[in-house]
Amino acid sequence: MSRKNRNLRPTLENCLLFAFHQPKPLFGDKERAEVECMVEKIIPILKEFFIQLSISLVPDTVETAQRFRSGLQYIVDELGNGSILDRVPCVQVDEYIKNCKELSLPIEYPSVHYSHVTDEQISRIPHNHWWWFVQPISDNDSDEQQDEKV
Repeated sequence: MSRKNRNLRPTLENCLLFAFHQPKPLFGDKERAEVECMVEKIIPILKEFFIQLSISLVPDTVETAQRFRSGLQYIVDELGNGSILDRVPCVQVDEYIKNCKELSLPIEYPSVHYSHVTDEQISRIPHNHWWWFVQPISDNDSDEQQDEKV
């Protein structure tokens, strides 16, 4: 991450977490155009942020990655501008979250088990934020997947 953008990282993190935690809708009609203009201007910073996030992911950071990813999704959904996701590389972050969840990591990775997100918050997460709802692969599922590959 460039030095200039590195200085913006805490601010961007706060914005994404704010978008995750705040009641919805995030923006009023009057604010929407201004916010969309601002988001367009920071696409390169968002892109760099999600690339760096994907590089730095470890099991203990999965929940934080989910909150950042949902914060971005809430903003995209409210702005009605899905093209933002075409320009911000979330695929690697999504895949990492999916893999951690499917593997059902043990309790020594507490964030994989939602230590900082309440049940109430999870109940308000829309189902299009699928990264919160990935189910662990059972041993039977793994056997079936192996059989399919053969």
